[in-house]
Amino acid sequence: MQLQLDNLYQDYGDQPVLRGLSLVLESGEIGCLLGPSGCGKTTALRCIAGFEDLDQGEVRVGGMTLSRAGYTEPPEKRQVGMVFQEAALLPHLPAVENVAFGLHQLPASEARVRAEEYLALVGLAGSLRRYPHELSGGQQQRVALARALAPEPRLLLLDEPFANLDVSLRERLGRDVRDILIKTGVTALLVTHDQLEAFMLADRIGVMRNGVIAQWGTPHEIYHQPVDRDVAAFVGGGVFVEGVVQSTRSIAVCGVELNGAVPPRFPPGDTVDVLLRPDDVHADPAGMPAIVRSKVFRGPTLQCTLQIETGEAVLASMPADAELVEGQSVNIRIEPAHLVLFPRTR
Repeated sequence: MQLQLDNLYQDYGDQPVLRGLSLVLESGEIGCLLGPSGCGKTTALRCIAGFEDLDQGEVRVGGMTLSRAGYTEPPEKRQVGMVFQEAALLPHLPAVENVAFGLHQLPASEARVRAEEYLALVGLAGSLRRYPHELSGGQQQRVALARALAPEPRLLLLDEPFANLDVSLRERLGRDVRDILIKTGVTALLVTHDQLEAFMLADRIGVMRNGVIAQWGTPHEIYHQPVDRDVAAFVGGGVFVEGVVQSTRSIAVCGVELNGAVPPRFPPGDTVDVLLRPDDVHADPAGMPAIVRSKVFRGPTLQCTLQIETGEAVLASMPADAELVEGQSVNIRIEPAHLVLFPRTR
């Protein structure tokens, strides 16, 4: 394993932040800590980087202990690179010298060659002599990524690196960054509050809540097999509707029978909460009737709140050109890819 966090505790004064955070990230994997503001994800990153001391637990990279209670290896000795939300480039130096600045252990000629190599890797081979103010926000973050990768760290940390970019640029740069990390083979850990960013970049995601990881798994596991209602509600959106277990392979929901694997802990006859996400509800002329109660334009899609005959409301993603209006009747089919069930709470 390349990164291991073992039972991390960290307080700011009398304010607890990390409350027993643990994870394992294998060599070459891209991990992500996903959660809302205040959940402790950036503090965790700062503890890994050596900017914060631990009250309890250990940070190990490549099998070596870098932090524990009473001991913190200095950041400059960790071989850990970091990309911040702000590119934080030196304004008086061109891109190539910004990247070479952190390579002081190399002869100047070698540092220059390596800086040029990493700028080419991030797609800026033609911008070596451009100053930060001559670069766009996305280009500045590419320079910051090249600067963090050029010393060839054992681990790369990324602290909400796309938060200041517009949505389209964020998505494009996110895909490029994943390709770059895979190409270099560096182990990386990202923190973000953006679910799409986490799903796009990460091999493994840790959903954080109150200073601990509520669930650590692949994007597929986090989305389709959430461990509890809070994770299910936070990741992907959706609504909970009442269902009645019919058998080990079916459940009655909203007046229709859905097929899928029902966990053994829910025997036939049990009343449960079923998570329906917007992509589980499809327009279908032969389906059940529903009334459009509200809609939100989201570029290529409309997210609609629909009320069905049973009185329950579901969310659905519809084509943006559907030209739906509130109060309009539509026909839908409920067909989840996976049944996500929880004990009924009301």
